[in-house]
Amino acid sequence: MGIQESKKEDFKEIVKLWNQEYKHLTTSKIKISVKKFENWYNFREKTGYIYYSIRHKNKFAGLLFLQKKEKELLIKAVAVKKKYRNLNLGGRLIKKAIETSKRFNLPLMAEVLVNNIDAINWFVTKRFFIIKFNKKTSDWLMMYFSK
Repeated sequence: MGIQESKKEDFKEIVKLWNQEYKHLTTSKIKISVKKFENWYNFREKTGYIYYSIRHKNKFAGLLFLQKKEKELLIKAVAVKKKYRNLNLGGRLIKKAIETSKRFNLPLMAEVLVNNIDAINWFVTKRFFIIKFNKKTSDWLMMYFSK
């Protein structure tokens, strides 16, 4: 089991998982193609995005999309394939986000859709707390608090 920056070999699986979970991952509620994801990936340095993939027994199992902003590191998406849930892979992805925020010396935030109660509750178990509601995007901004 390992977490690494996403590679081209993962793109099809990333897109497949995104398109299964997109209604929970983004307010834009759009499905994407491999070509669209490749465009996002190719512009990651300009947009501040960092894309991670997690593997379980050498198989793609989940994703983590972060965006480095001037004053924060933002979790834009975290998802684990259904067959790999309850193996703490999501928890490991959050740990990677925490490590990345420390590396950049930035607070860690997460955008969570207002109607995604399961995700809100899950983030709370990971020490995130709601700090603001974004009316424009209909999502909560949650902040990670260390001990």
